[in-house]
Amino acid sequence: MNSEKIIKELNQFLTLDLKQQSYMDILKYHKKYLKIKEQVSNGKKCLKVAVIGSKSIQLFVKVLELMAFQKGYVLDIYEGEYDGITSEVFDEHSQLYAFAPQYVLLLTHYSDIRTYPSLLSTQDEIKNWVQQQMNYYHTLWHNLNRLHCVILQSYFVTPIVRQLDQLEASVPYSQENALRLLNQKMMEEKESYVHMIDLDYIASYIGKRNWFDERNYYLNKAGFSYDYLPLVVSYYLSRLFSLEGIVKKCVVLDLDNTLWGGVIGDDGYEGINLNPNDAIGEAFLAFQDYLLSLKERGVILAVCSKNEEDIAKEGFTKNEFMRLSLDDISCFMANWNDKASNIKKIAEFLNIGIDSLVFVDDNPAEREIVKTFLPEVTVIDLPDDPALYVRSLNEAMCFDWHALTPEDVTRAKTYQENLKRLELEQSFVDYASYLQSLEMRGYVGEVNDHEVDRFIQLSNKSNQFNLRTVRLSEADVECMRNDPHYKLLYVTLSDCFSQYGIISCIILHKQDEICFIENWLMSCRVLKRGVENFAFYEVLNIAKAWGCKTLVGEYIATKKNKMVKDFYSQLGFEKIDDNRYQIDVNTNQDVKIYIKKGE
Repeated sequence: MNSEKIIKELNQFLTLDLKQQSYMDILKYHKKYLKIKEQVSNGKKCLKVAVIGSKSIQLFVKVLELMAFQKGYVLDIYEGEYDGITSEVFDEHSQLYAFAPQYVLLLTHYSDIRTYPSLLSTQDEIKNWVQQQMNYYHTLWHNLNRLHCVILQSYFVTPIVRQLDQLEASVPYSQENALRLLNQKMMEEKESYVHMIDLDYIASYIGKRNWFDERNYYLNKAGFSYDYLPLVVSYYLSRLFSLEGIVKKCVVLDLDNTLWGGVIGDDGYEGINLNPNDAIGEAFLAFQDYLLSLKERGVILAVCSKNEEDIAKEGFTKNEFMRLSLDDISCFMANWNDKASNIKKIAEFLNIGIDSLVFVDDNPAEREIVKTFLPEVTVIDLPDDPALYVRSLNEAMCFDWHALTPEDVTRAKTYQENLKRLELEQSFVDYASYLQSLEMRGYVGEVNDHEVDRFIQLSNKSNQFNLRTVRLSEADVECMRNDPHYKLLYVTLSDCFSQYGIISCIILHKQDEICFIENWLMSCRVLKRGVENFAFYEVLNIAKAWGCKTLVGEYIATKKNKMVKDFYSQLGFEKIDDNRYQIDVNTNQDVKIYIKKGE
């Protein structure tokens, strides 16, 4: 078979949701992928990933490689030996350390634990047992941290066989409770560069009778049924992609038969079904409650509906059972234009990437249009029964962020308050007066323990206002924080409407008499507020205090950061080569700044 035909077949297969496909089909197409890997790797981002497990991992690695390729990544994979966690991690001369991965995926199994608390153990004895296990994992994590890698490790799946029958759940010394205590302790004490993958949740969700496959274990030493390989791999990749900055930020919602039952244009606001005493109406209310829970954690809600806007809004303002309000919606788009075009406008209004959107619509035809014309958008294939809407959106794992920060929790609120800012802006004749009226206050500080999570998160997910697009691990940040030649800066902003929290990150590197801006990024929520000018003068002051004579910046172009290609020129830097710019630290530019200093 020629390569063109293989590529065509592979691309067609990769349009499917692979976590819903059989692992045998994925393995078949993985073989095809290997034949044309070199031809299709150009333009894909390459990651070095090590997979180490207690049980067989060969098929996991193959599924992982193809599913990562589907999302635009080519993996250089180190496949560990069988039962190799201890032997490879604790041997500094092992091939694992020579490979130097960016990510280490640890697939643990409850059989890793050789001894458990004895029957009738006291609380103190159980506590000591948990601490002994944690001592092992702390040492394991610290050893791997020499690689400056990110660790993705599974929680233990509690076994299906119970020594004590129902007493397993009733006494603290049972194997089941011991593993649960250990999982809990890992969550509490894990290092920030360690991210736990909740396989126990997956096993419980699909049923442990299905998860555990004793025959396959004895034949192939598989830690779980191969039928769930694609699902397990998708959980690891979901977290890995989140760490790589691939995150969804917004749910775009249809209205009729999506947020409520019926068609508001025909039935009127009083005729749509949100009746809590009706099974269908209750299902729609449950879906709205779930959406509100997403909004509380920082997911933006938007509406994209084929409707008359004033009629569509009556569902929010006049129906007594409606859980969502117009204040919960950051962008409301109701007209008769095609939804692909409207979704583009929603992304522009919110100033986020198209690939940050998740589209939810009950109409298969509308979903297909968006899939065809906006393939970057994640489209949820809703089932016919609204009782399953919550499950469908939840199973898609669209919002598997690797951390939750105060800035995330307040994100939706700041987008809603942007409408108030827009109204205020339109009331002023000139933009400078508008900026002054916002009463903005900013602060530039050095990153401490409290700011690390947000600094890493913003560095890894900001794409548009990002001069060099440097992605950071916890280990990277700690190395720079402990190096006197680096300064890691964060910028906060508030105005008369909102507290934005940390909205910009800057990394400075002292190189003799040069202060090099290793990265500079900013949240697009605060564009055109003068934050960059405010921060620039703080950066100049730091460079002067360091004894530097020149400030040097670099712009590395990506598909998404074209908006900052002239950033340094606009700040008065002189271009010194294709990508680099410099400015004297004693420059005296007269630039009006509308942000006052203040924490």
